[in-house]
Amino acid sequence: MYEYLLPIFTAETGIEVRVVAGGTGQAIRNASSGDADVLLVHSKFAEESFVVSGSGVKRFDLMYNDFVIIGPASDPLGLSDMTDLGAALRMLAQGDARFVSRGDDSGTHKMEQKLWEVVGQAPAPSAWYARRPQGWARLCAWRSKFWVML
Repeated sequence: MYEYLLPIFTAETGIEVRVVAGGTGQAIRNASSGDADVLLVHSKFAEESFVVSGSGVKRFDLMYNDFVIIGPASDPLGLSDMTDLGAALRMLAQGDARFVSRGDDSGTHKMEQKLWEVVGQAPAPSAWYARRPQGWARLCAWRSKFWVML
């Protein structure tokens, strides 16, 4: 997207943009310390907090994400047939399968935390829950585990 939009923006405004890619949490910290002028992130509640704190000026909806639970093809808990996200998360929290959290303060991680909160869970590292702040490429190597993905 940047490859398409930025040349047009620069041609029309004369402003050159330097993209610093990172997770939502890091991007908001950068902007809060004055190291970013515009954010393109995907955690509505973190963005709203950023604006309410006075660090940001305005928030706009630009796109949206669909989040899904990804897991092993063997589907040991039968989650693929479930339509109730809360029930699926509660089943995961029973500890019969392992859940791997992105754990990196990204927008995806923030959404995962919010989903656990909604179902009354506060997962901490344990036999069934692990944090692996490594990004999706490495996280996908944990093929026999479950995780939230956008």
